[in-house]
Amino acid sequence: MDVDAESVKRESLKRELQTLQAQPVNSRYALHRRRVVLRSLELLEIAGQERTAAQAAELEQLLSNLSL
Repeated sequence: MDVDAESVKRESLKRELQTLQAQPVNSRYALHRRRVVLRSLELLEIAGQERTAAQAAELEQLLSNLSL
C-alpha cells in the first residue's frame, strides 16, 4: 500500500470510529467493529517497510472485512 492510499484508509477508519461512537455502548456489533478499526489503525501506524508480511496480510484482511 502506498503512502497516499494509507492516509486515505487512515482517514476512513477515523471517520468510522466517530460513527461507532454514536452506537449504543453495549452493542456487540459496535464493540467488535471498534476493535477491528483500532487494530487496523494500529497496523497502519507501522511504516510499510517495517510491517512484517503477517502484519500486512492481517491489515489487508481487516480492511477487506470492514468494507469501507
